Amino acid sequence: HNDNNNNNNNNEDLTSFFTRELQQQQSNRRNDDDSDDRNTNFFRNRFSMILFSILFLIIICSMTCMLVRDYYRRRRNRSQEPPTQHLQQDYELAQQLQHTLNNELREEEKQQKRQERKQWYEYYLRPYTMVIQQDDFVQLDDPDNTDN
Repeated sequence: HNDNNNNNNNNEDLTSFFTRELQQQQSNRRNDDDSDDRNTNFFRNRFSMILFSILFLIIICSMTCMLVRDYYRRRRNRSQEPPTQHLQQDYELAQQLQHTLNNELREEEKQQKRQERKQWYEYYLRPYTMVIQQDDFVQLDDPDNTDN
């Protein structure tokens, strides 16, 4: 009876030991599973953010391309249209005004050059010019000359 009791006791100890071990392993697995889930979720979230960013950039680029293409189409169509009478008159008026402005600027430059030349002349050459008359000459007596 005692052996049987002892045997039962051992079985209970073994059973309780294995039960505890199994529970501990299951809890470890759960913890590992949770950490794996966290890591997996992190990578899933990160992957989804990267995927979203790439798709967003592709959409933005395609919209930009469409807008630029439409802009250049409209611009090309506008340039191929014949100019209206009003636009032609404006263009001619602008040409006349530009021509007049160029002429005025050219005249101003000529006046400035003339003024510069005049100033140069007055500053550098005028002091050395004078009108000489007969009264301005002085006769000097020559000491070698004994006629006087």
